[in-house]
Amino acid sequence: MYDGIFVKQVVMFFGDTIDYEIMGDDVDNLPVAKDSITFHEACNDEEDSRYALLNRMESYYIYGEKERLKHDMMNYHGLDIVTRELFTII
Repeated sequence: MYDGIFVKQVVMFFGDTIDYEIMGDDVDNLPVAKDSITFHEACNDEEDSRYALLNRMESYYIYGEKERLKHDMMNYHGLDIVTRELFTII
C-alpha cells in the first residue's frame, strides 16, 4: 500500500471479534490506538458456498432459528459428502 503501512488480510466468520492495535514508531513502540471489530454482516441467503453456509449457521444458532439451522446443516453435510467422494487425498 504505502511505505511504512502494513496490512494483514484475515477471514472472519459471523460473530468473530478481532482486537487490534495501531503502533506509532519503532522508537516508542507504544500503541497509538487500540480497538476491536466484530463481524456482523448480513448473511447472504442465496449463496451456497461453504463460507456462506458456515456464516448463516452461526447466525441461525445465535438467533435461535432452529429450522433454518437444521436445513443449512443438512446442506453443508451433503456438500461435505460430495467433496469426499469426488476428491481424494493423494
